[in-house]
Amino acid sequence: MPLRVLIAGAAVGGLALAQALRQAGIAVTVFERTPTVRADRRGYRINVHRVGGDALAACLPDELFRQYLATSRDEARARVAVFGHRMRPLYASDVGVDGTATPRDHTGVNRLTLRQVMVAGLEREVRFGQEGVRFEQTPDRVRVLLADGSTAEAVRPPTWPAGRVTLLGDAIHPMSPAGGTGANTALRDAAVLAGKLTAARRPAGPVSAVAAYETEMCRYGFAAVAESLRYGERFAQAIRHAEKETHR
Repeated sequence: MPLRVLIAGAAVGGLALAQALRQAGIAVTVFERTPTVRADRRGYRINVHRVGGDALAACLPDELFRQYLATSRDEARARVAVFGHRMRPLYASDVGVDGTATPRDHTGVNRLTLRQVMVAGLEREVRFGQEGVRFEQTPDRVRVLLADGSTAEAVRPPTWPAGRVTLLGDAIHPMSPAGGTGANTALRDAAVLAGKLTAARRPAGPVSAVAAYETEMCRYGFAAVAESLRYGERFAQAIRHAEKETHR
């Protein structure tokens, strides 16, 4: 039987992976617990830098990538600021002002708008209102159990060894929102995993593809976690200093 990929979660990483696999002709189904793409309004604008932008370009059809660009804002010379509950400035930082940034190295995009762009064309593949709660492995398949009691299965061309399930984005390398590193790394995960799976269409291919993806992802993913931690520490330090100055 042909390769089929099941994805739990329709955040930016999951949707990017689904788009890339769909373009490659690989069967994919996404399970998302919220009832619609507009139902989850948590979060804020995402700063997509060069790595995330290149990953989006690799994952999305050309038309959807153009829509992403059209609905985003060129922030190569942007200033990011944080305010307290009384709208007093606590922290501010310039993005891409060292003279090396080129247009679209940094783009600011609304999280909901980006997900709406990314879900286009996946209406049959994304199953809203269906939450994946756990998975089971048998010698010949992976079974995803959903919150409503139903199941979905990916069955496989002989028996697969261990290694048919993997993680991307915050599921494997959660990090603070500082610097927008998490979303960009999730997009990179999607592009790398899609590339590995697309290239692996022989009988033992999916397992070796997952192994290759995990080896590469661990290298850059946990470096990104450390980078995000450094951003977060500087961010928290600046806010603490600003709060002390405010209360003097």
